Amino acid sequence: MRRIINVILIMLFISISLCMFACKDNGNKDYTASIEESDVAKLSLFAFDGEGEQKWGLMNLGHAWVTIENVSTSPIQLNDRTLAVGEIISIGTWSMLDHFGVWYNVESGYVSEYNRYDGRVSATIGLSEDDITKVCQFISSNDKWNFLFNCSKFALNLFDSVASDSEYIEKPLIYTPSYIAGEIRKFDTFETNKEMATISDVGYYDGSTFVAFQWEDNYESV
Repeated sequence: MRRIINVILIMLFISISLCMFACKDNGNKDYTASIEESDVAKLSLFAFDGEGEQKWGLMNLGHAWVTIENVSTSPIQLNDRTLAVGEIISIGTWSMLDHFGVWYNVESGYVSEYNRYDGRVSATIGLSEDDITKVCQFISSNDKWNFLFNCSKFALNLFDSVASDSEYIEKPLIYTPSYIAGEIRKFDTFETNKEMATISDVGYYDGSTFVAFQWEDNYESV
């Protein structure tokens, strides 16, 4: 069954890759990111276009996700999750059989344990307390993954939900990590291979219950 799912995903993303260039360009718009002293957290939008992880017979079109770092002096509540002072978590959607939706720390685990996503790019903006509320609402309303709501759509729309006018990325016709990576590189402060040092449990929420997960290193991002 899993092999059939992989074949379907490959066929779908081959079709997407053939037309992605038609919606990749967002003109000559450049972006300016801002972080205020009053901000309680930092949100980083990441994209990896798949280069460097291609395997024979298997297309890797990359992955997109976000991280949130608590830069305040108090814990931050992200729905049912408490983000300690200085803690960083990665948040992304996955099509794992255990849960088609939002997962925590899969990406940071891959980077730390397997040195994956080499060449990833990111743009970082500040989050106020009101922005944290918006982020929580977005995650609660979008705990899903499907062909029309993939990892790229989740990550970009979460970012845009709190972005200022100078940070806002236009939504493409087709969401791909390559599109997001191209837009990230237009930020004045974009970074390559930004660290995601703090790692807590990998897992997802089943309602209000966190389900810890011992993941395999051969899960492919979508």
